[in-house]
Amino acid sequence: MPRCYVFLRGCGSNLIEAYMVFSLGCPSWGLAGALTLAALHAVAAPCGEKGQRACCVGEAKFGACKRGQKEVSGCPYGSKKCQCGGSIFQASSHCEAKPKADDDSACGGTDERACCVGEESFGACKSGRVEVSGCPYGSKKCQCGDSIFPASSHCEEDKASECGGEGERACCLLEAKFGACKSGFTEVSGCTYGKKDCKCGKGSAVQASGHCEAVSACGGEGERACCVNEQLPSCDAGLFEMPFCSGNCLCKGAFSSSGTCARASSAGGLGQRARCIGERKNEPACNKGLTEVPGCSGDCFCGLGAVPGTLSSTSCARMVPIAEPEIGWKPPTQSLSSPMMGFADIHVHMFAHLGFGGGVMGGASYDPKGGVNAALRPDYATDVPMENVFPVVALAAGAWPAKSTFAVCPTYLGNCGKFLLHGDHMFLDSPMFGGLGDGANGHMGAPAFSAWPRWTSVMHQQVYYRWLDRAWRGGMRIMTMLAVNNEVVCKASRRRVGEKCDDSMTAIDKQLDAAFDFQTFLDRESGGHGRGWFRIVTSYAAAREVIRAGKLAVVLGIEVDNLFNCKEHGSCTPARVQAKVDEYYKRGVRHIFPIHNFDNGFGGAATWQDAINVGNAISEGRYWEVEDCHKEGYGFWLDSAFERLAIEGLGIESRPKEPPLNYTSGKIQKYASCNRHGLSALGKTLIESLMDHGMIIDIDHMSRRSLADTLQLVKKRRYPIVAGHVQFFDRHRQTFGDNVGRHERMRTADHLDAIRASGGLVAVMTKDDQQDGGAAKGEKPLSFGAISNNCANSTKTFAQAYLFAISEMKGPVAFGSDFNGFAGHVGPRFGSEACGGSGAERSAQARAKTRLKYPFVLDGFGTFEEQVSGQKTFDFNVDGLAHVGLYPDMIADLKRIGVTDKQLEPLFRSAEAYVEMWERAASRSQP
Repeated sequence: MPRCYVFLRGCGSNLIEAYMVFSLGCPSWGLAGALTLAALHAVAAPCGEKGQRACCVGEAKFGACKRGQKEVSGCPYGSKKCQCGGSIFQASSHCEAKPKADDDSACGGTDERACCVGEESFGACKSGRVEVSGCPYGSKKCQCGDSIFPASSHCEEDKASECGGEGERACCLLEAKFGACKSGFTEVSGCTYGKKDCKCGKGSAVQASGHCEAVSACGGEGERACCVNEQLPSCDAGLFEMPFCSGNCLCKGAFSSSGTCARASSAGGLGQRARCIGERKNEPACNKGLTEVPGCSGDCFCGLGAVPGTLSSTSCARMVPIAEPEIGWKPPTQSLSSPMMGFADIHVHMFAHLGFGGGVMGGASYDPKGGVNAALRPDYATDVPMENVFPVVALAAGAWPAKSTFAVCPTYLGNCGKFLLHGDHMFLDSPMFGGLGDGANGHMGAPAFSAWPRWTSVMHQQVYYRWLDRAWRGGMRIMTMLAVNNEVVCKASRRRVGEKCDDSMTAIDKQLDAAFDFQTFLDRESGGHGRGWFRIVTSYAAAREVIRAGKLAVVLGIEVDNLFNCKEHGSCTPARVQAKVDEYYKRGVRHIFPIHNFDNGFGGAATWQDAINVGNAISEGRYWEVEDCHKEGYGFWLDSAFERLAIEGLGIESRPKEPPLNYTSGKIQKYASCNRHGLSALGKTLIESLMDHGMIIDIDHMSRRSLADTLQLVKKRRYPIVAGHVQFFDRHRQTFGDNVGRHERMRTADHLDAIRASGGLVAVMTKDDQQDGGAAKGEKPLSFGAISNNCANSTKTFAQAYLFAISEMKGPVAFGSDFNGFAGHVGPRFGSEACGGSGAERSAQARAKTRLKYPFVLDGFGTFEEQVSGQKTFDFNVDGLAHVGLYPDMIADLKRIGVTDKQLEPLFRSAEAYVEMWERAASRSQP
């Protein structure tokens, strides 16, 4: 059916004209396509005055209401009087007189609201102004003149912002002769400075689409690599492009560099890394007359010509005997402010090679006959008969014999020993099948030291006596030499034939005897009895005398899984414990761990590693018995699945008979595992006996309940205690990944308060072990202090822990290195191993150009060159704390990154603080 339409058009202020238009075939309106016009006249109601409807849009020049009137919602006059002129619609508001208090706010000028639609003939803003979104002047000043609506914008002076410079918008087309950005800057997409600051030149309605940033220098050492449109090759002559660029890496043309220019370490020469494929230029990996040997330490980046980011895995050596390592030291030109000034390291295992069955630690601290060439020989094989231990799966397959394996030495080593020791450091060669996490990349010790010692090598000698000599000259004045052993590490590793792993104290005795033997050796080397710098002390008075004489006071101690072989269900009695304390006191022992890793006859141990829990089951016959401590802020939880996997990897004769308990998983609910056992009755007897003898009690490795019990006992006698290698509870988040978080090995704020109140001392680990678990998850300890931890595992990381410690303890703090104790140490800030392997952080350090410069001076202690051992030159910048002799370098690097002399003072008062703590203990003894 045809449709007819009506369109209305205004005919003046009070008339309505109607057009009727019909479709083809509309029979009542004449011919097809004809337009019939009929004017319909109707009188429109007046508008704009008081008591009248508001004028409709476009109906009156003055807007909705005349000046002096205001528009009010609603039209109460009926449909006839509310009809809009020229429209079929009704007005929705009316006009009323505006009170004097509601006078119009000014509009259109600088810093005034924008005028509303129809309010002023010039539009929203007066000439020379520009409309900007938002009206920030309050509801009264933003009210439109004759409207119920507020203004949604305001007016500002129409002045173009500066362009082309740092942090400015890019100049628009033809706006500046230099183009979008001034010389030295490049245009980067996006202009986020607001409409006003991004608007192109005066009077323009166009916005800039970019901004300008500085183009950093490129091609030089420590600078970003140049982009293709800037320079080829990307780095200047003699430099190579190291992967990653941190900071301002902009190139010309808004590109970004992906590399940093660095100087490659020397290659091919004696003691240097081997040349890589691509940088050889028809040269061999090593110069003529040198042998390519496994391992590369320090900066192993391949240089120009090699694939960017590749590393050399070998070094160049001459397989000949070497001289004893150099000290690299010159005496100080000024004396110390106090003869007691110096630092303490109260956690060192100098003779650990005699523990763990004798097949775990590579290298000895000295050799009275063969010197360095014998003590630090490559650890591929040994002449000592070894008993092999392999995983059950390997034995079942017939892959390896259960007894000794004869070694086939590499040709370059010659006769390196009859029996395999660490071999090639592969899975089946390594102690505990790699479970100790050793970071050595080969067997090469002397003469090249290409594979160990390193800051990551945890089962290779790091306390050779010539290195210790350098540490002493650099300020070490107290060293606690802890004899150490562990039954399970012995059973799970290759060991000397006939070794009795169940008897932990035999190895302890060997190490205590070795300390006295070494003192005698050094005295002989130094000209006679008492002349050596290594002095074993058995009283605080003797320690003070040795330090005042400028020598190293050595305190003997014990850290062992089952002290005196007192297991949880053993035959130790109170009388036997008291007799053993007296026996070892007479042997010179003064520093003791009552508990270490496993629950024993004295109490519960800290829960902190699943593998150690398996060891507890082997040693004590049961797994840890735990309780939930999540509400106390702990986050670590035992993982039954992981422990079952660990059992399958063991190759020992006494594997746990029962699987782990069904521990509650922290993945399922909020849960943390803490040992529910405190001190036993026998443990309380031990603590009382140690106090009676005035011995130093180290509480690290105790469960929180054992520690609480110990604190009650020592508080009664106002007896000091120590924590010898501390990780700090409050420097970590409660949880930060699967089975990673705060655990009982950490010292809480309450623990630190109690130790300080007792008159005791704490020592900071050179590398917080928690970093190892968190590194894979991108975790770092929580920040503390002004020094940014922007280089993982480095002095920056240690500085934060140290500064936190002196803040909490409000006094001296010692080192607790755990050298030779399966612990890592401070890593480098430069080179291929910088910042724990973070490319971005390594780049940032290279670009900051804050390398430690040799030689350096430690006031009162002397001048230090780079330490040279055989064919290896140790540079702290790229080697980190590879051995104890680099302590002076580490302290100098702490100063280089911003730790002040005042902040280091508590460290250099730690030797005296240890002596004073010892004196307090002796004063509260019961002889």
